[in-house]
Amino acid sequence: MDTIINNTIDYLESKLKETKEFKNKPINSITLGRYLCGENWELIKDPFSAKFLTNVSFNSKDSMQAILLAQLITLE
Repeated sequence: MDTIINNTIDYLESKLKETKEFKNKPINSITLGRYLCGENWELIKDPFSAKFLTNVSFNSKDSMQAILLAQLITLE
């Protein structure tokens, strides 16, 4: 199961690296949080919470990849 999660994380990170928002930035909780929630970026600490999910800004279809990545990293 860990291999599947790690492979999925790698895939999602590579897809996000193709976007203009993450092309020249590291992908970490701060950059993901700011991309998804703006000033409320610290909500990413609990990416399954209703508070986090209701604060997510839909930036593009890539938002779903970023949400899933944040959630999988938490499970890791």
